[in-house]
This record gives sequence, structure tokens and C-alpha cells, in this order.
Amino acid sequence: MSLTDIKVRQAHCKEKTCFLSDEDGLSLKIEPSGRKSWCYRYTDPQTKKRRRIQLGLYPNLSLKKARQVRDDFKDNNFCFEHDTASNLITFGKVGEEWLQFKLKNAFNDLPRCGVLQLAERCLQQDIYPDLQDLPFQNIKRYDLVSVIKKIEGRQVKEPV
Repeated sequence: MSLTDIKVRQAHCKEKTCFLSDEDGLSLKIEPSGRKSWCYRYTDPQTKKRRRIQLGLYPNLSLKKARQVRDDFKDNNFCFEHDTASNLITFGKVGEEWLQFKLKNAFNDLPRCGVLQLAERCLQQDIYPDLQDLPFQNIKRYDLVSVIKKIEGRQVKEPV
């Protein structure tokens, strides 16, 4: 059954998060805190798994507008593109951002800077050759184990 604006406005959950279904995969997520958000449930064409994405918060996104956004996703396959932003996030980018963040917070503390230099050397020598260009979400346990085995093969007790 389709939702109405009155049902959406009056909906609330007291103990745990609940969902009110609309139509074609659109639902309203209601949290015990009173926060309401629109979600769209779809099947990922690559993995064939059900996924849920948040479209926006109610009342900022009205029922009518949420349906339009859902239809845009459905019609244009906007959320199903293979080259999404998440595929562009590589291990190398995350590692560099982490190092820059840590260096900013070191505040010229020599022991901290020394540890960060060791971490950077470990990333450059041991980790980046195997993982740098892999999308972060595609890294599997096997990839990490192979890097660890390579480090152990050099008989290094602690790389950092």
C-alpha cells in the first residue's frame, strides 16, 4: 500500500528502527530518536545482492520528491554505474591521506615523526607494490595475507 503524506508525518517508532514501505522499493526509515529518512532498496546487477541506499531525510525530502528521486535512480540506472566513486578510492589514496593526517597531528614531536617515517617506509616498500592501485573495497583477506607473508619472508619481526 502506498504511503500518504499524513501517514509519513504521523509515523513514529519508540523502541527500535522500523521501516514503512511505499512502492517500488521506496521506504521510510524511522529511528527511535524520531529521525526519518527515505531509503531505496534495489538489486545490484553485478553482485545480484539486495542493497539499500539512503535518498535523503524527511521533511527535507518530501514523499513526492522521494518518489521522483527513486524513479530517476530506476530509469537512469544512476546508482548502478560500474565506475562509481567508491571504485576510484584506492589503497594508495587512503594510505597517503592517512599519512598526511598523521603528519599534521604530529606537531613536530620527534618520536611521533620517527614512527610515521617507519610507517611510510613500510607502506612504500611492502604494501604499495601489491595493493596501491587496488580499489579499497576490492581488497580481500588473501591480498593482505600475501603482503604479510612477503614481510615475514624477509624475516622482519615488526615492519613498523
